[in-house]
Amino acid sequence: MKKLLEKIHHEQWDIDVQKSLVNEILQVDTPPDFNLDDLDRGIMIGNPVRWIQFALALFYQKEGVQEFVEMIAKDLLDDLEYLGESTFYRVLGMTDGLMRFGGEKFWEDTDRGNVNIFFTPHKDQIDAFKQRLLNMTREILIQEAKNKFLLTDYEAEFLWDLSRKTKENELAQVTGNVTVFEKIILEMEELNSEQLDALVKIREKLRFNSENPSLILTTSRQIAPGTEVEISGKAGEDKQRLQLMGIIRFNSLNYMYISLQGQETNLPPIDTMPQLTLKISPPRQRTIYQCRLPLEGTSADGMYRLGHSNTVKIIAEN
Repeated sequence: MKKLLEKIHHEQWDIDVQKSLVNEILQVDTPPDFNLDDLDRGIMIGNPVRWIQFALALFYQKEGVQEFVEMIAKDLLDDLEYLGESTFYRVLGMTDGLMRFGGEKFWEDTDRGNVNIFFTPHKDQIDAFKQRLLNMTREILIQEAKNKFLLTDYEAEFLWDLSRKTKENELAQVTGNVTVFEKIILEMEELNSEQLDALVKIREKLRFNSENPSLILTTSRQIAPGTEVEISGKAGEDKQRLQLMGIIRFNSLNYMYISLQGQETNLPPIDTMPQLTLKISPPRQRTIYQCRLPLEGTSADGMYRLGHSNTVKIIAEN
């Protein structure tokens, strides 16, 4: 089929006829013929029909028939949903290697002869076509994330950049795995104000905070704004122990801001405490947590600014 399509292109058949025949060759591998168990065991997997389609795309790209190149690329990307992002990249890399290094003839004669039907003379087109596939993959996955989590363009792009830092190079690793998400953002050396603000919104949209009843808190950054907390600590020169109520007003990557509720005027000021102990009872959870945070100062509007802790203990479960 591939050889026939190349031949009728050179003979300049009607473009609609050519297009219908391209559609025919794209139907041959539906559904995709992959054995994921083999890949999990480290065995190279591949779909010979996909290899032939890939080589055909290189031919059309060389000939400048961008419509057919796009058709084949879109069909190849159907495997993305089946394989997942990281596995799709692995299979694409295998196909890249086969196309790039495969010779015109097999290394041994067989009863079918020794002609390599996967061979392509258009190796100079591989990089451009592969980049097209990668760009299309990026667009698809970013759009899916935007739709699923109601992300803005900036938030989706920022999450994509974060996902390139994962071992798997996979967007799902940062949108669906809170541990990976926390690890990556803490490893980032510098974040500008726009990125810091985006992280606050992203955490909320991904439900990587205490509003999620299934999330076990591991860092104080995960306490959702609006959460009431019990505050205790020692204040003043005589180290008088205080117990107060407060509410989380804002929680960013660097600081948490809280305001007090009903502090008695005759008590020592809270800003004399070097460290506060917070008892957190998220309203959507049955777990009660505790963490100790350093007091970093006060803001212009009277809120208290606290540093963060990656040590959050479970002290009770209702």
